[in-house]
Amino acid sequence: MTVDVAAIIGNLDYDRGGAQQLLYDVFSRLNSDEFNCIVYHLFGDGTFRKAFEDAGVHVVNINANGNFDIRAFSRFVCRLRADSPDVLHTHSPISGLWGRPAAHIVGINNIISTEHNVHDGYPLPHRLANGLTLPLADSVVANSAATARSLRWWERPLLRAAGTQIETIPNGIELERFETATADGTPNMPDSPLVGTLGTHDEQKGFDVLLDALSLLDGPHEPYATIIGDGPAHDDLRAFASHRGLDDRVDFPGRVPSVPPYLAAFDIAVFPSRWEGFGLVAAEAMATGTPVVASDIPAFREVVGDAGVLVTPEDPAALAEGIDKLLNNPNHRASLATQGLKRVRERFSVEHVAEQYADLYRTFAAM
Repeated sequence: MTVDVAAIIGNLDYDRGGAQQLLYDVFSRLNSDEFNCIVYHLFGDGTFRKAFEDAGVHVVNINANGNFDIRAFSRFVCRLRADSPDVLHTHSPISGLWGRPAAHIVGINNIISTEHNVHDGYPLPHRLANGLTLPLADSVVANSAATARSLRWWERPLLRAAGTQIETIPNGIELERFETATADGTPNMPDSPLVGTLGTHDEQKGFDVLLDALSLLDGPHEPYATIIGDGPAHDDLRAFASHRGLDDRVDFPGRVPSVPPYLAAFDIAVFPSRWEGFGLVAAEAMATGTPVVASDIPAFREVVGDAGVLVTPEDPAALAEGIDKLLNNPNHRASLATQGLKRVRERFSVEHVAEQYADLYRTFAAM
């Protein structure tokens, strides 16, 4: 028997984050003799589309004009009714707001919703819309214990009353892709120590804290920094770097075609996030053998643990101290690199994560 599994996600852009990567990692590894997969995305052209299609996954763009596009929702309901999957898997607050009611309208009984971020990180309207429709799901999957714990006090009784299961399946790492990465082909790599980071340029990632920390570091180990990515705060971050006198010490390369070579080029990977659901990029850095300095938040305690340096969040001085200590101690850097690689191998293999989701799909489809 073939299990028809559909997923709905807000956008299918390659560089938007862990939700898109997790969806690809799972669907591209499902046995095509057992599973037939389709992905609906609400917005944009979907730069990840070709990779999904090359993996045998059918992709449908709903072409919504906004979060509350009623005509697009109606189109989605009609398409969902026609496809009639055995399981619908939602991957963001907005996709959940669309997917869970639509599945009930057309009579799809098996709904799985993966929560990719701590709920404190959502804007209040998204938090309410997501939380009030979560009980329509049969299973809520948190990508970390931190995300599971972030369910609000009023969400848990609603889920219990609905009989919704809550479980945790972490994001996974394609280990070979990162373990074999080298810095070959990365442009403008400086001779001075290089610290680096990447992610969406927004308040969550705390890159302003990193810039403040860099302004406190000088002397023989004064590092150069690369901040990869783009986002709503990109221009503000560049202006902030200039204001801190860091024009000659910070590079903003924007989006890059391949992340692993940059992670491999960093002497230290730094992640000063204010909040995270999982912190995938920290695990990816560890998989390249790059030591990590990160903010001491629940997700990074879970992912990085004692295989990296965790510092007080939103504290530039603490972040600068953590970076400086590693820059001055190559033996400690090497030790953390070894520990980090061991940790991701043991805990975050993408094959193991994909099989956990496959088991979940099988269980619900058999009901």
